Amino acid sequence: MTVALGGRTPYDSNGALAGPARVLWADPTTVPTTPTDLWSIIPAVATSAGEYPPQTGWNDFGLSAAAPEYIHHKASAGLTYQQPHGALFEQITEITRTFTAQIGQIDPDNLYIVENATATASTIAASTGKSAQKKLKIGLYPSFKAVRICMVTYRPSGTPTVTEPSPSPVGTRPAAVALIFPLCNLSASDSTFQFDAGNPVNAAIQFTVVADQTQGAGAEHGYWLFETPGVIT
Repeated sequence: MTVALGGRTPYDSNGALAGPARVLWADPTTVPTTPTDLWSIIPAVATSAGEYPPQTGWNDFGLSAAAPEYIHHKASAGLTYQQPHGALFEQITEITRTFTAQIGQIDPDNLYIVENATATASTIAASTGKSAQKKLKIGLYPSFKAVRICMVTYRPSGTPTVTEPSPSPVGTRPAAVALIFPLCNLSASDSTFQFDAGNPVNAAIQFTVVADQTQGAGAEHGYWLFETPGVIT
């Protein structure tokens, strides 16, 4: 890491991030393989239209009115003995990670997750005088479904860039940073939809990160990814 040395406060502008973040999800039954890098979720190079469409099985939560939130919670207990003052030793008793996504794209796929529906939406065919529809049935459920989560954001303008090859029309762009949770459960928290005039409809949905033992010790909850600036060949 290169640190600026001038002035009273050294800082590294290359380590900054700029929002808004893009959040994607996948059903483990549809995407059975744990993503090994960001490019198994979205492409590193844009299409000829300048888009980065999700890879097969991944879905966007959409452009929301609020930002996603990631919480890394730690709990510990101190071992206190009679003579010394205060805790002599401390041990970790709990590590939990939660992620709150903001649903900005109100469609059958995203509502399937929000409502923890037991079946995906069915199609009602068009008929004379009637347009086609999608129907998502909602009701009682015995458990919460598992999902994979990916949050992508980018460095600010002015930091070292990534150059995409032709036919991408993007040219150069800031480097990406991603947070990937291979396995999460929908949490028992409220999802509130607000239908205010003049404001986009938005709903927060919280996930609890669960251990994916296939990742190995110390990597059960997922990983951060940092794209290296340079030229993509």
